[in-house]
Formats: sequence, structure tokens, C-alpha cells
Amino acid sequence: MKLVELGASAVLLKGGRLPEGDMVDIYADHEPFDGVDPASGKRVVELRYERIDTPNTHGAGCTLAAAVAAELAKQVHAGKPIDALAAVREARDYLKAVFDISAKLRIGQGERGPLNHAQSNWDRMRPGAEASGDESRSLSHLLWNDERVVELAQACLTNGFVAGMAKGTLPKKRFAGYVAQDKFFLEAFAKAYTLALTKLPREDATGAREFADLVRGVMDELKLHAGYAAKWGVDMSTVVPVAATQAYVDFLNDVANTKDVVACAAAMVPCMRLYSFLGESLVAQRGTAGPYAEWIDTYSDPGFGELATTLEALLDRYAGRLEGGYEKRMDEIRQLYVRAMELELAFFSAWDPKQKVEL
Repeated sequence: MKLVELGASAVLLKGGRLPEGDMVDIYADHEPFDGVDPASGKRVVELRYERIDTPNTHGAGCTLAAAVAAELAKQVHAGKPIDALAAVREARDYLKAVFDISAKLRIGQGERGPLNHAQSNWDRMRPGAEASGDESRSLSHLLWNDERVVELAQACLTNGFVAGMAKGTLPKKRFAGYVAQDKFFLEAFAKAYTLALTKLPREDATGAREFADLVRGVMDELKLHAGYAAKWGVDMSTVVPVAATQAYVDFLNDVANTKDVVACAAAMVPCMRLYSFLGESLVAQRGTAGPYAEWIDTYSDPGFGELATTLEALLDRYAGRLEGGYEKRMDEIRQLYVRAMELELAFFSAWDPKQKVEL
């Protein structure tokens, strides 16, 4: 509290060197909050994170400080008010992902090794992208760059429905039909997230918070769809799923109800990563804003890409904890991932202008 009283706008005390148990950081600032310390009148927040068992921690403090600075810069660039606590949370999540990746790194003979920052979210955005070494080839990276997955991602990108959005030539009735079906699908997606959350270990507060953030992301998407519906007169209350929608929903429900969190993440990552990939690709392709600019802007936004990366990190994390490693379940995990991609393509194809659909 003394540092805040001396004029610091915010203070973060990191607890990575605590001898055992979770890593606990303490954050304090001047903001009014339910958690105000009665003795000092300052906001005090305990940030608790699961400890990663790795000797590679050299540079952790510098990485955290740089990540906080980067998150604050992103807030300024986006025209948002400064939220130092949110920046710390995002930076700390990034550091946890770096710890996860660094756990397998073996360099030198010293007791402590360096962090591995080579895992690039941008690399994973591009299907078929080559990793810069075996250590950066996470499970989610390997799946996204699987030959069949790359083929399906390109098929989605060139599908008549998606291509029509990029050109602005997609008939509005087709888009309205898709929006209504996507609303039905997103509700099932949110339910699957919630069921996956219940499969986490009770003590896994970090994973629970990350899954909760992902559910909130789906809720934001549903608000976007409600805006489309109001704009184009779509009655969302009478939506009846077409075959492609129902097949995808049945797949998600089956996985979420019968399988573990690794399988749930493997079945759900493709939707998030694919939409981020499509958004980034369509931004580069479109000549004018067009009637579907809002859809393109939503899924090309870095914030959506971060949600996709969060889910990929969850997949990598929980798969990495499987007894004997994820390799023993690689066939199952890949089949779930590929099946989700196939269902995504079928979902888009149902609204391809070339298809006969009753609108």
C-alpha cells in the first residue's frame, strides 16, 4: 500500500517465487471496488494461478512487465479507457501460456532455463504455416495444420456463401437464413462450453475463468445476431434447425455430455479458429465495406482471435496433462477436430447460393 500512497497508479507484486502451491500475485490501485482493503482504502485484488512445473523461468518478470505494457498499449490504440487490472490479467494469461510451452524446452546445463516465446498466434492463423521448430509445434498447431484440416479451411474460404460475403454479392435472404441457424447453433455452443467447464478439476480456478470468458464471447456473438435479426426482420423465435445445423448441434451435445474436457476442446476449437481465419482472410479480400462488413469486422477483430487462442491454449494444456501424453489419444482428438471442420463446411454450404434452400 505504501507504493500506491507514494503516487503509483497501480502496483503488482508477483508471487512466482513462493515456495509451493499456486502462484499468487497481489494487485493494488486507487479504484473503488467491493474488495477495498478497509485499513488502507485501496483496491486490493488477489490473482491466483496454477503453478506450472518447469525449470524454465529465466526472464519471467521481464516478460510479464513487457506483456502488461503491450496490453495497456492495445487499450490506448483501441480508444478504450485504461484498465490496468485487465491488462495484468491478460498479460498473466500470456505468461502462463509461455510457461506451458517452455516446460518441454531443454537448453544448456544450468539449473534454470529460459522461456520459449517462439509460439506465435499469427503462425497458427494461417493453415499450412510451418512452425519454427519442434518446440513450437503445439497440439493445436499440429491440428490446424493437418492436411485434411487445411483442405477443409480452404474449402470454407472459397465456399459460395463465404465468397459471396467477401464480394458483397451474397443474397440477403441467404445471410438472414444463416443468421437464424447460427443463433440456434451458438446456443448449443454456449451449452457445450458450460458442460466442459463442469469437467474441470475443482481447484482449477484459472481454467474455470477462461471457459467463463469464452461463454461470454458466445453471448456477445448472440447479441450481434440479434442486431442482424432486428435489421433484416428475421424472427429468431421460430427458428427450426436445418439438417446441417442439427448435425453439428448433435455432434457438440454428444461430445460435451459424454467425453472429457480434452475432447470437448478438440471439438470446439475448429469453429473458433476457422472463423478467425475467415475473418482475417475476408478483410484482405474485400474491395469495399459491403453489406456484410460487420460480420467480417467481428471475426477479423484481434479480440476474437484472442478467444480462439484461449481455447487452443486450454486444449494444449489439458491434453498435455493426459497420462502418457496426448499421443495415445491423437487419433481420437484428430477425428473430433476434423469432424467439426467437416460440419463447419456443411453448415456454410447449406447457405451457398447454388444450393436449393427454402427461405
